[in-house]
Amino acid sequence: PPDPRNCHACRGDGVYKCSDCFTQPLFCTSCCRQLHLLNHLHRVQQWSGKCFKDSSLSLVGLEVHLRHGGQPCPNIHGSTSEPVEDPEWEDLDASHVPAQLKMPQGVACLTVVDVTGLHFSHIQYCHCPEAEAAHLQLFRANMFPTSIQNPCTMFTF
Repeated sequence: PPDPRNCHACRGDGVYKCSDCFTQPLFCTSCCRQLHLLNHLHRVQQWSGKCFKDSSLSLVGLEVHLRHGGQPCPNIHGSTSEPVEDPEWEDLDASHVPAQLKMPQGVACLTVVDVTGLHFSHIQYCHCPEAEAAHLQLFRANMFPTSIQNPCTMFTF
């Protein structure tokens, strides 16, 4: 890594490197989150102290807000991307799973399948009175949900 590892935006401690941004710049956590509001499927790596290791924007704390230009809906009421519990699902030992493929704890994330890989995104829907149904908001954001009733997995197009 460059020495010193400065954030491309604020010159702070650059702990994240974006593999998809031009020149693969370094970012601090806050700038990485802020500068990827409209690029939530970019792949990032986190400095471990010795090398960069794969991470994800969901682990950085990025929230994807549909509509309103990527900003929070003024009518938001708590978490809007609730995971669906599958009674037949069985958790396996996840100690060998790479960090970028682990679901962030304490956050409801949706699964997004993209040409760049599998992503978990904390998606917030618009709750304005004239807002469309969740599956239509996803569709307008170029994400094709696998369910109309309760979207939890989607594919990009």
